[in-house]
Formats: sequence, structure tokens, C-alpha cells
Amino acid sequence: MLDLAVVIVSYNTCDLLRNCLRSLEPDAPAEVWVVDNGSRDGSREMVSDEFPHVHLLCPEHNLGFAAGNNLALERTRARYVCLLNPDTVVHDRALTTLVHFLDRTPDAGVAGPQLLNPDGSYQHSAFRFPGLAQALLDLAPLHPRLLNSALNGRYRQGGARPFEIDHPLGACFVVRRAAIEQVGLLDPAFFMYCEEVDWCWRMKRAGWRIFAVPTARGDPLRRPKYVAASRGDVRRAVPQPLALVRPLSRSADPPAVSLARPSWDRRGALCPSCPPAPPKPAYRRPSGDLGQFAGERSHRLRLEHRGRGRRMRAGPRVTGAVIARDEEANIAACLRSLAWADERLVVDSGSHDQTVELARRCGARVEFRPFTNFAEQRNAALDWAETEWVFFLDADERVSPRLAAEVRAALLREEAGFWVPRQNVILGHRMRGGGWWPDKQLRLLRRERAHYDPRQGVHEVAVLDGPAGELTTPIVHYNYRRLGQLFTKQNHYAQQDALDRFRRGERVRPHHYVAQPVRAFFRRFLEWHGYRDGALGMFLAGLLAWYELVTLVQLRRLERSAS
Repeated sequence: MLDLAVVIVSYNTCDLLRNCLRSLEPDAPAEVWVVDNGSRDGSREMVSDEFPHVHLLCPEHNLGFAAGNNLALERTRARYVCLLNPDTVVHDRALTTLVHFLDRTPDAGVAGPQLLNPDGSYQHSAFRFPGLAQALLDLAPLHPRLLNSALNGRYRQGGARPFEIDHPLGACFVVRRAAIEQVGLLDPAFFMYCEEVDWCWRMKRAGWRIFAVPTARGDPLRRPKYVAASRGDVRRAVPQPLALVRPLSRSADPPAVSLARPSWDRRGALCPSCPPAPPKPAYRRPSGDLGQFAGERSHRLRLEHRGRGRRMRAGPRVTGAVIARDEEANIAACLRSLAWADERLVVDSGSHDQTVELARRCGARVEFRPFTNFAEQRNAALDWAETEWVFFLDADERVSPRLAAEVRAALLREEAGFWVPRQNVILGHRMRGGGWWPDKQLRLLRRERAHYDPRQGVHEVAVLDGPAGELTTPIVHYNYRRLGQLFTKQNHYAQQDALDRFRRGERVRPHHYVAQPVRAFFRRFLEWHGYRDGALGMFLAGLLAWYELVTLVQLRRLERSAS
């Protein structure tokens, strides 16, 4: 039996839903969920009478496709979830093929099948992310060859090998639960259509890969016909073609739709016979399978009570450590991206918001230490970690599945630590130079062979007892989302940097006020290729040259106060 949940959202599709549910029996999924969005054609009675094994959810009102799927997604704990339309018939172990492909591809978050029309011809089921041009082409009368071409965002159909795509058609696709828990649920703002485009966009930005898995060689999925919505629903769906361009206008940091706070409860309640959502668990539930990054055969989620020790893994173990204070906006997403680690540790220095509560809710261990400087906070994390390796991550950084797999492989090597490149995202722009890329950071450390110099309080680098290696997959750093954040953080860095220089005995000379800022600008803009980022690269190079001058002024004030 597959570790798979199939979720079907239905609205007045009784006969089609019956055929769809009957077609699922050969694949024998672990559980089937049907969300009936207020049907009046006897769909609920049919499911209850003919398919007693199906979990039936019956909201009082039509919640829409995204919010309806979220009802079941919040309740199931299967490792994979298949979103299936009721007008789709599954043939020849197609779902088994998709699940086995995801088992073999640990960095794949979504897999979609090849869809066929009732006459056996190919139906386009693999697409590129849409833009305004594609939205206009969809609305314009075009020749079929243009409508079904790459110009309109279509991939070529008919091959036999899986290939990477931007998003599948929402009629049927399988999603890895680890990806859902990292990016959140479907956005309920999409009442009908385009919700899978937005979801896949967020998964792509989080580092997951999306594949089309052709199953025409004996594993086709047939869609008998398109099912139109009711007249009232059509009125709500008319503006949705314009939503095609919405994912492309989002910020670089994908929005999180909370698993703990469902958005559907304001739009409709469940009937008394529907199973309630599970209470907040008193156990750690990792958001991804740890074994998938180490090639283990078992892929089931493990539920571990907080009062018990963690299950021991074969091979070296790693702690994901985060230094945080007042990071409620980032800490949950950061810890979800560290779900592959054997232990998650948060060193808090006195947060006044919900940082500690959110970290514990994510299953992390929280330790408190008054802040002195970043180097001493990291040394404390090395002391508190209970594993051989420690991977440091800031609260505004994320680890992709590909990087997690590379870290797991590096644990078996002999180096004392590893440099990891960092991809900075500033004001929504992924930087290409200027010291912001590749911006290598020494983050993966063998705990017994690494420490930080407490005299270097900012931009600290670990001191290793042995050689250091290099990884290739970057950390994604959502550095500055607003100019105010940039100015605030650079002011803090200037003060701390001036204090570090003063303690090292550096002194300011008159010519430094001109030479060092000018050298800082040209180093970032020319030597480190800041020009690749255009006007933003020039602005940042000039801004950091200005803060080099601010640092020198602060250092001069310290000299005067000491004398």
C-alpha cells in the first residue's frame, strides 16, 4: 500500500466522482479524501453509501478549490498527497509510477502525469510559468499550432522520459509533504483556477524541482470531459485568467500559508459528521523525511515524542543551529528548511515577540543566552549541540532540498568544516556580484574542531583545526526586503565593526577618510563585479562605501574617548 493520500474536491459531479473513486482501487492508496463543496446532486450520499472507506468532508458552503483542498491537507499525514479532479479517471498504476519517481528523486517536490483526451490523444499537462503575453494568447483566437506551442508556454508532449517543468496541470499531480510543510498550503485567495501555478511558483523559489512523468506507456490518465461550474461560480472565476500573472509579481520570499491557522474557517463550517482537524501535536513531526537525503529505503514520517530521545541514525548526525532575536517573521520558515537535520537548536538572546513560541512549535530546542556578540553566541551553540556536526543558519536564510542532500553527503568526509556559497536577495533582486555572490560562508562545522574568535563580534568566521572543503549549492539569504532594514543593519554593523577595530589596535589617519571609502566602492563595483546588478549594484556599492566612512568616524570617537 502506498504512503499516499488522494484528495478530491467535488461540486455537483456525482457520476464523475463515482467513476473517479472506482478507478483508484487498483492503485490502493493509503487514504482517500473527498471534500464536497456543498453539492446538491447526491454526491455526499453516494460517497457515504458506496465508498465507506473514503474520508468525507462536507463544508456548509462552497469554499473554492484551493480552500477545499486545504481542508484535507491539514488532516492527512501521508508522505505524498495527490490532488485529483473528479472528472479524471486513473488507469494502470499511474499514481504508483508517480510515487516511485518521487522516491527516486529526493529534490523533486511535485510530479505530474501525462493526461490523455477521451480519444487517446495527448492533452497538454506540462507548462511554463505564465506571463502577461501568455495570458493574452489564451484569450485570443489563435491557430491550434500556435496555441499548443512553446510560445504559449507548452512543453512538447509524447516523450517517454521524465523532464523538468514549471508546473503541471491541476487535474492531477502528486506533491511531497516535505514541500508542503516548507511553503505552506494552497493560497485560498485563488477560488478557482491558477492555484497550482502559484503553489508551484512558491515551491520553485524554495528550491524544489517539478517534473512531468509521461505515463502513456500503459499508465495513462484519462479526463472524460470538462465539468463546468455553476453560474454563480463562473462569475467568481471570470477574473481568474488575470491571476496568471500574479505569481510572477510576487516578492522573492514566497508567502507562507500557515498550516496551523487554516483560512477556510471564516468561509464555512464543517458538518457534524466530518472528522475534526487533529489537535496540535505533542510530538516533533519533521516536515520532511530525513532518509531521503541519505538514500535510505524507508521514507515514512517518524513521530517522536518530546520526552523521548531521537531515533539514532546510521552515520554522522548534524544540528541545525539558528541565532535569533525578535525573528517571528522568519523563524518558522527557517526551521522548516532545516527539517532534514537530526536536531534543531535556536539560541535566543531575549526575544520580545513570538520567536521562542514559534520555534518550539516547530520542534526546535530553544536555549537562552544574553547577547554579547555573534561569535560568542555561535560558540554557545557549538557547546549546546548534541551532534558531531553543526550547520549554522541565520533566521532570514533558507536551505533548499538540494543543499540539504549535499550537506548529508559532506558529513561522511574528513574535513573540519565546509564553505557554503550564499545567494543574497536584496529588495527582491537576486544579486550577481558586488560581494553579494557567491558570498561564501563557513557554516558546516565539525563541532570538536571549530570555534569562533570572540574578539571578532561581527562578520565572524570560524577557526578550524584542520582543512576546510567547499559545497556548491547556495544558501538563499533574504537579506533586505526594505531600505529601512538595510540602513538599520548597516548602522549596527558600523558600530560593531568600529569596536572590533579599536580592540585590535587600529587607528584612523586623515587620508583614511577618503582612501578607504573610495577603495571600498571600486572593490565592490568593479573588482567584485557589482556592475552586473546594474543600478542596484552601484547604489549598494556607494552605500557600503558611505558606511565605511561611518565606521571610521565611529572608530575616531572611540579613540578620543579612550584618550
